[in-house]
Amino acid sequence: MHFFDPHQPYQVRSLELTALTPTPYDAEIAQADRGVGRIIDWLRQRRLLDDTLVVLTADHGESLGEHGEPTHGIFI
Repeated sequence: MHFFDPHQPYQVRSLELTALTPTPYDAEIAQADRGVGRIIDWLRQRRLLDDTLVVLTADHGESLGEHGEPTHGIFI
């Protein structure tokens, strides 16, 4: 599985998440979290979770204004 979110341009697919989170970035974090949760639930329902190794990795994320940079392009 590859969850590309959250990266600009933000494309939140849930009005609920948009309303519950302070920024589009946070909404995409929540969206990715829900996606991972669905995978875990699927494994649990099929009694596969106890015999499954789930590995999560992430890239460097966004700068969110740190050092005056709103994205992550110059810090890669």
